[in-house]
Amino acid sequence: MKVTFFVCSILYIYTNAFRTDQNLSPEIIKSINNFFLNNIIPGFNDQIGFVAIDQKLDPLPGNLVSGSSEKSVNLGVCNAIGRVSYNVRNLKGLSSLALHNLILVSGKTDNVNLTVNFQAHLSLSLIAEIHGDALAKCGLIKLNPGVDGQVVASNIEIQINAEGKVIMNPDRTSELVSIIVDSSNLNWKRLDVDLSGINKIFNPVLDLAVLMIKQQFQKKIEDVIDGQINNAVTKALPIHIPFI
Repeated sequence: MKVTFFVCSILYIYTNAFRTDQNLSPEIIKSINNFFLNNIIPGFNDQIGFVAIDQKLDPLPGNLVSGSSEKSVNLGVCNAIGRVSYNVRNLKGLSSLALHNLILVSGKTDNVNLTVNFQAHLSLSLIAEIHGDALAKCGLIKLNPGVDGQVVASNIEIQINAEGKVIMNPDRTSELVSIIVDSSNLNWKRLDVDLSGINKIFNPVLDLAVLMIKQQFQKKIEDVIDGQINNAVTKALPIHIPFI
C-alpha cells in the first residue's frame, strides 16, 4: 500500500508539473523512469531469448576468437620455440541472458534523455570448444600434437551501460522510443580454460595461450551481448506507458 501510494504520488506530481511546463527535478525523473523501466524488463527478456535463437547466437557457430602463443620450451636435448595455435568456436548459453535490474543514472527533461545502467546475468554457463595444434621442433625432434579443450564461464554477472529516450505526448502518455547499449562489462566467478592432455613440455606455452584466450573471450562475449540486447530492445520498442 505504501509503495502504491508513493508511486501514484510521484506520477501525480509529474503529470501536474508537465501540464504547467515546470522543470522536473532529477529525483522525480529517476523515480518515474525506474518505475516504468523496471516494469517493462520482462518484455525485454522475452525478446533477448528470442533474438539469441532467431539470429543463431545460441549456439553460435564458427570461430569466436583465435590466435597463437609462442615461448621457449625444453625438449631435453635442446631448447626450441613452442607454439600453440587455437580456435575457440561453437559457443552455447547466450539464450539464458536476462536483465534483472535497472538504475537510472541521469535524465534531462526535454523529452527525457536517459543514462541507464542495466544489471543482467546468465543463468547457464557459457561453453565453447577449443581446437588447434601445438608445434615444437629442434633438429630431428618434432612434437606436433593436436589441441582440444573447452572454455567454461559460469556465474556470470553483467553491468550494461546504455542511453535511452522517452517522448512525452500531449495526452500525458509517454513512449520509450530507444535504448542503445554503449558497453557491457562481464564479471564471472569462474572462467576455466581446459587444454589438458598435451605433453607437459608445452606447459609454458599453454599458460600463455590460456591467458590470451581468457582476455579475448571476455571482450568478444561483451561485444556479442551488446548487439544481442540492442536488437532485443529495438524489437520491443516503442512502448507506451500511460501516466496516472
